[in-house]
Amino acid sequence: MRSLYSVTDGDAIGQWVADRACDGRYDPSTSVSIGLLRGERIVAGAIFNNWNRASVQLHMAIERMNRTFLAALARYAFIQLRVNVVIAPVSSINYRSQHALTAAGFRLDAEIHGAHPDGDLLLYTLTPDRCRFLSQPFTSRLEPCYGR
Repeated sequence: MRSLYSVTDGDAIGQWVADRACDGRYDPSTSVSIGLLRGERIVAGAIFNNWNRASVQLHMAIERMNRTFLAALARYAFIQLRVNVVIAPVSSINYRSQHALTAAGFRLDAEIHGAHPDGDLLLYTLTPDRCRFLSQPFTSRLEPCYGR
């Protein structure tokens, strides 16, 4: 059975995320992007950058999310990149992102006062031991979603 959603990558995904979450700045030479499509429409995306073998930064934009996409992000970060931690920087006034990250298992690890144009910069982190999306029920859903 074909899924209504598909997971894909590419520069169009990266620019879509950048336009919504990164002031339009996206550099495909230093970043990797993964997106969730509903049909042909992008409904969620993530940019991974600043990979240093131990950690990677994650920037996301979401219109619609599902657990399969979160499993794809976890798989990429923790299995392909083999990082110890995913870091998600968020503005202190972006309550929706803070809630989404917390619900996905991220923990607030640092608050840097005055480091964001809108106020403070919050650093949320996720480690493999706190990532439920690496478990078999979630990763088994990935196979039908790949292939675009």
